[in-house]
Amino acid sequence: MLLRLFKNNRTGGILFIIFLTLALWLPSLNRTVELPVYRDMPFYNLVFGNLYLHPLLSGLLALAIMVIIAIMLVRLNIRFFLIEERSYMPATFFLLIASSDPAMHHVSPVLAGSLFFMIVLTMLFSAYNAEKNSLAFFNASLVLALGIMFYGKLIWFIPLFWIIVATIRQPAWRELNYPLLAIAILALFLFTWYLFIPDSPRHFRMISDSLRIEGSLQRISYSWMTFLSYLFFVILLASLFLLQRFHFRKIYVRNFYQALFFTFIYIVLVFVLVSGFDYKTLIPAAIPLSYLLSNYFHTRKNRITGEIMLWLFVVLALGSVWVLA
Repeated sequence: MLLRLFKNNRTGGILFIIFLTLALWLPSLNRTVELPVYRDMPFYNLVFGNLYLHPLLSGLLALAIMVIIAIMLVRLNIRFFLIEERSYMPATFFLLIASSDPAMHHVSPVLAGSLFFMIVLTMLFSAYNAEKNSLAFFNASLVLALGIMFYGKLIWFIPLFWIIVATIRQPAWRELNYPLLAIAILALFLFTWYLFIPDSPRHFRMISDSLRIEGSLQRISYSWMTFLSYLFFVILLASLFLLQRFHFRKIYVRNFYQALFFTFIYIVLVFVLVSGFDYKTLIPAAIPLSYLLSNYFHTRKNRITGEIMLWLFVVLALGSVWVLA
């Protein structure tokens, strides 16, 4: 039953996603809590800086951003058939993973940066067969630079930009330099902007703080730790399953999955080395994982096992949210 709902690509599938999303988010939207104060890059402070004063609005905006990312995941699959058939399953898995902790149910710099990263990933995949020195890669670089204005640590994703481009096609050297040019334009803009406003040293210090690596491992609940452990187990199974059937896929699909694999590994490294062990890094990590898990549950033959595994996945995700709420 649950597997059929996950695979449903019609109205029933949409209604199931809506119901599941409400089940994940209602505990957070129904309670009034004091939100952490985030200060990051200039555009984030300008657009979202005071949202901590309005918990309900912050939660609704966070939900809207996650839904937008989920829709983009579905549209990307429709265009490139990463799962061999049209399905809303990537959206479902993304929402389950990215919403598995109530701490991620409000707007944060990581969530804003995840939206821009999803846009960049879509633009890169769409330009895989573009002509050499295509401006499509420069446009993607500009979007990445704009994302950095919301989430400073997104600047550390520039090497990932190069890795993705080199994986999906044979890149020209100009295409690899586009992100550096976009960052140079961003730096010139910020320098010019802050040079002529009062208290510019404080603003430059704020930018420096947003790029700095700091933080430590936080204590997490047993319910969320159980979900993450089960998620890791399913990731291993799905990875082995994909490797067994990897050579039967089209070349560009294989390249895309390699790019998604490198993306996941890179984000794990960002979590450890750059983010200061910020568990909200699970939000961008859920982007490549949504395709990996969708491919696994769409393709595997044993329906009974798949049904049991999906029930466990949903129950543990919902349990983590409701226990922590």
